[in-house]
Amino acid sequence: MKTKIALLTLFFVVLVINTDISITLDAQEAQYQLQGMQTQEKIPDDIHMDSLARLPQVQREDLDEVGRNAFDTFVRPGTGYETGLRGPVGMWMHSPILAEAVSLCDNECVTARQRISA
Repeated sequence: MKTKIALLTLFFVVLVINTDISITLDAQEAQYQLQGMQTQEKIPDDIHMDSLARLPQVQREDLDEVGRNAFDTFVRPGTGYETGLRGPVGMWMHSPILAEAVSLCDNECVTARQRISA
């Protein structure tokens, strides 16, 4: 019984090593080159440089009262967005109601974690 297990183990090890070698050889044949750093020349024309997305960065003065309240929720000291909204939060601000809902949900999650850890 131990001999059968040892032989099966050896078989699988050889199989894995052979598969690994063939994958490595295929990758070398393709001569994959790393893309390197993103440069301004490589950024597509439809990308807004202020948001680095296909939607422009939301400006507080362009929002209504609900939007300004949601904006102020994210752009305040300690949030990490003091210099402007980027990433998902910046895109959520195109729908201030969604941004506010996400903020409320996040606050509830933080409160629940605090209750659990206490």
